[in-house]
Amino acid sequence: MGFSKPKFKYSIIAVYCYTLICVFFPIKYITLYFPVVFVSGFLLLGTACRFRVSAIPHVFVIFSILILALIGILFRGMHLVDLNLREIREGARFLPILIMFLYNKAFKDFSLKHISIILMLYVSIDSTISVLQFSGSNHAILDLVQTFYSSHIHGDIARLESSDLGLSYGRATGLSYGPGDHGGMLVICFIVFFSLFVSTRFSKPAVAYLLFAGMSYFIILISQSQTSFIVASFSIVLVLVHSFFFLKLRFKLRSLLILVLLISTVCNFLLKYIESKLGYLNTLFTQGLERNSYTHRGEKTKRLFNLAMEEPQNFLSGWGKEYFGAVSGGMDNEYLYVFLVYGAIPFLMLIASVLLYLVRYCLTTKKSQSNNVLFFVIVAGLIMAYPSGVFTAPPTSIIISILIIICYLEKKYAYEDFVVS
Repeated sequence: MGFSKPKFKYSIIAVYCYTLICVFFPIKYITLYFPVVFVSGFLLLGTACRFRVSAIPHVFVIFSILILALIGILFRGMHLVDLNLREIREGARFLPILIMFLYNKAFKDFSLKHISIILMLYVSIDSTISVLQFSGSNHAILDLVQTFYSSHIHGDIARLESSDLGLSYGRATGLSYGPGDHGGMLVICFIVFFSLFVSTRFSKPAVAYLLFAGMSYFIILISQSQTSFIVASFSIVLVLVHSFFFLKLRFKLRSLLILVLLISTVCNFLLKYIESKLGYLNTLFTQGLERNSYTHRGEKTKRLFNLAMEEPQNFLSGWGKEYFGAVSGGMDNEYLYVFLVYGAIPFLMLIASVLLYLVRYCLTTKKSQSNNVLFFVIVAGLIMAYPSGVFTAPPTSIIISILIIICYLEKKYAYEDFVVS
């Protein structure tokens, strides 16, 4: 899959613009994010194709969750004197994704090649900012980034740690709100680039994929997101093992060489810098499950469950964000977040949808590059959802949705040239 002969149809330009807005609009202003993304999707995608009710199963799932979320908001509103804006905003979380599925025909000419170009642009900008943050630089652009992207807490702590306490515990947040969001986005970027490199013939595009995969992995290291580091490392093994079983011999030999080079490079880097510059990441190896972040998540989960059980009548409709106060914005567990905020029914629908996809993928004999990439991303997301979140958090949820649409349209229009295994 190369970069040659791009088709710049209006639909592709519209999807490009929409995806760029989704990826680069600052999540820090979350109250504006969903309306802006929804309206831009309606205007850009709506003018690129006709509205139609899609046969994609995820449309039914997302539409059902949206309706149930709105019902939950109304139900909780009957018990609240003043319905908080956070509850109303939560009901709009799935609207941007829903409109993408309803206008999915706009993505007909949009492929992995196009989305990889957008992610390359993201990684290029993000890596520059991340290196400046991690190095303790006082460049003026970092003030601008903190104003529009980083939370003041993470931005101030990162600068304090980098400048006053040494670089050991400084954590780069790049264009994200915090280290967790940063790591989640970079894991998806890494998986897309690395899996494309492994399954692409050796060429200039393949070299570009490898370069940006290396950049993504490096930024994960300096962001010191322990979950992202584990998931990215696991994804390397998953992609390479998959290549040994399903790809052609030349890809298998390249995968073996990559594995040896990656292990030696990463180990050498960690041994050299793990104590002096990656102190927070080092606690993953020195303290394991006894580190403060892990024990804190366990204690928070127990408190949230105990608080929820004080009003068990909300089991089906969910307790909403306002019920848990400020802590609902940082539950550090996407499974817990969906269950407590939206309720048991949406939670089970999401789980069933993901499991159904995994079963169908395993039963499919011929798999395209897009299907393989989506599979790797879904598996990584399932792991990251325990201590973090990717399926409901923008912009990762948008990227995953675009990958789902690409796979659906490939199957619908039988793009045989995409099949690689």
